[in-house]
Amino acid sequence: MAEELIGLIPAAGKGLRLGLPYPKELYPVIQNNRYKPISQFTLDNLTNAGLKQVVFVVNETKHQLIGYFGSGQRFGCDISYVVQEQAIGQAQSTSPGLAHALDSAYHQVKGKVVFFGMADTIMRPHDVFAQGYQKSSTDDDVILVLFDTIRPEKFGMVRTDADNRVVEI
Repeated sequence: MAEELIGLIPAAGKGLRLGLPYPKELYPVIQNNRYKPISQFTLDNLTNAGLKQVVFVVNETKHQLIGYFGSGQRFGCDISYVVQEQAIGQAQSTSPGLAHALDSAYHQVKGKVVFFGMADTIMRPHDVFAQGYQKSSTDDDVILVLFDTIRPEKFGMVRTDADNRVVEI
């Protein structure tokens, strides 16, 4: 039986620092003289890898995000949404963490190969998930798809060896 693949996009953060009147995941980016929400880049990367199921983990205020992506039909996939409750002990936090997003969607991703893409990050090349999956093996517990950035201090950084194996996170 072929592995079941599913995309997971955490989008439950409040995005308060930006002061936008809409979710930061809908922040418009110009591509080919057209506006495209930043989170659509992640969705496109997932569907380019052949994924047909994607779960957005959202908070209770993300109505505009749900309205934009809807069922996913116009993006070539089935999109579902999980509303993440605030983590106990994180009352003052605007982002309870990525592990909490995975916990919130566990009932939908259990037993599947999960592709975890950030809603506010544009990753290149567009087939980054497909490349990572093609290079994986059944012995792998986690596959990290990494990319260069001009400001690595703003992102989760890793150190790799000469063979591009992660040696430090």
